[in-house]
Amino acid sequence: MQNSFRNSMKSIGRPFWHLLINWKIRKLVKSKNNQKKLLNYKDKHLGESCFVIGNGPSLNRNDLDLIKNQYSLASNSIYYLFDKVDWRPTYYFCQDQTVLEKSRDEISEYLMCEKFIRATGYNKHRVKKATYFKIDNKNYKKNKPPEFSFDANKQIYEGYTVTYSMIQFAIFMGFKKIYLLGVDFNYQIKNGKIEGTSYPDKRMKDKIGGLPDIEYNYLAYNKALNISEDIGIEIINLTRGGKLNVFRRSNLEDIKLIKEKI
Repeated sequence: MQNSFRNSMKSIGRPFWHLLINWKIRKLVKSKNNQKKLLNYKDKHLGESCFVIGNGPSLNRNDLDLIKNQYSLASNSIYYLFDKVDWRPTYYFCQDQTVLEKSRDEISEYLMCEKFIRATGYNKHRVKKATYFKIDNKNYKKNKPPEFSFDANKQIYEGYTVTYSMIQFAIFMGFKKIYLLGVDFNYQIKNGKIEGTSYPDKRMKDKIGGLPDIEYNYLAYNKALNISEDIGIEIINLTRGGKLNVFRRSNLEDIKLIKEKI
């Protein structure tokens, strides 16, 4: 009887709790200061090129140092590689609530670049001096293909991978060519957990969120390909190996930006 009463009270309170959380998200993202910061990045890099960095095992020290003078977007536990490379990302992203909860202190300590963080409505996910964005996950909850955002100050659409969010941001920022590096799209899973061999540094596995949704990721990457082709933006996959064959592939050493530096 008591359990039934508690469940009923939770059911009654849940909609009000969701309303409160959504209000807190809107308040943070739509605050005057946060909106100003987001809008400052609209077309900031118009016509330029950037690298979107994944956390796949193919990512290596030499490749990152080759692009250390290029614009790059990276995410999650990328800071574990900082003791091995001179490269640092231009922009950092994190949207997984579990990662934020586990890594908030490290993100604040090790990331000196602009940090873009998903607004969750919870103070425990707040990061010092961050710029916040809203994630719209309605399509994911309905198992429908994701939409694509051209306006990061309103929302970013969920592709269940931060890489999809970084692509949306890169286009919002005006980048004309987007190179993917370390986006292996290949996870080794054992006993319901992702193995450390799925990352370039095994320490990263201690900071990850839930298991990947490969099928939905694939839908998101195809959406990014279709959108980019429609608006004349190139997304080129420079990942060494891996299983992501949605985008045209090339080699890092063949990219003009890199050949001029070698």
